[in-house]
Amino acid sequence: MRRGLRRAFLAAGGLAGALGAGEIAVRLAGDPRAVLREEVRRLSPVYGRLLEGGLLRRHPDPERRFALSPGYEGEADGKRYRVNALGLRGAEVSREKPRGITRALLLGDSFVFGLGVGEGETIAVRLEEELRARRPGLEVLNLGVPGYHTGQEVAFLRSEGLSLAPDAVVLVFYTNDITTEGFHYDDRTRCLYNDLLPLPYAWKGRLIRSALYASLVRARADALRERLQAGGDRDWPVTRERLDAWWTTLRDAGIPGLLVNLPFLTWTSDLRNPEWEWHRPYRKLEAWAEERGVPCLGLLEALAADYVEKLYVRADVRQPDRVDNHFNAEGCARLAREIARALEPLLP
Repeated sequence: MRRGLRRAFLAAGGLAGALGAGEIAVRLAGDPRAVLREEVRRLSPVYGRLLEGGLLRRHPDPERRFALSPGYEGEADGKRYRVNALGLRGAEVSREKPRGITRALLLGDSFVFGLGVGEGETIAVRLEEELRARRPGLEVLNLGVPGYHTGQEVAFLRSEGLSLAPDAVVLVFYTNDITTEGFHYDDRTRCLYNDLLPLPYAWKGRLIRSALYASLVRARADALRERLQAGGDRDWPVTRERLDAWWTTLRDAGIPGLLVNLPFLTWTSDLRNPEWEWHRPYRKLEAWAEERGVPCLGLLEALAADYVEKLYVRADVRQPDRVDNHFNAEGCARLAREIARALEPLLP
């Protein structure tokens, strides 16, 4: 028995030593978390700067995973970003709905949040301005969080959105919301990343502090990169369940809802091609809304009819890697007008 214990201790010590050596080797070779941060910066320089400034915080709910940091204030490319005490982008608002106010919630990801535009240029603010011209006392709250998929948006609605007593809820759906995994977030390194390793959520929050573990996370994500691409049939069943949960939540609460179907955004020539493969997820959502009887605003025709690139934060056809297809101020205003026309008949 003593010999067995001795062997166990030696094995544990050897494993600990190997892990320690591996950790040192990885750190000396270059911390992979820095590579993960650089990937975010490359895809969206604005988002990268906001993340490094502390825009997000890790959330204890494994469904939410992360949320906006209440009280955050920052600037990127000359645009101001602030998060109120409720964890929403924008000025302070009361959780309790004031008397005489009609309140609409706008759920979504970075498009709703407004990456690349100032606070007064977001879809939510423009939508409020559009509707207030005809309906004084209307308020639109921005529940957009960059990086969220539909499951996280539904969890946000259930845990906090319903307590805001909304009179209507708009869900803005983008093609890359068709995903099963979604992102994780680390407070220490302020890093947003894919962790596809089969471990409990609570463990992942601690293990990412290790450069060795981060290297395993990145290797696993690289190996399964095709699975992370939006639009695949593999992720649609999970996405459909999340959409069902959103609609059921609203129906049970007696709250009208509007689904905004935003097509995958690239050059106008692609959007106008009916056979383009990235229209498949758009059609999936269209069919789901018709099947469930959900009011749905499809934006494909409206965007394909014009030179859509002028609505992007950054677009250069000569440099495809220099494209940021988040909407600029003009694009947000355009979407707000479309949403206002579809939403107004649903408001009480």
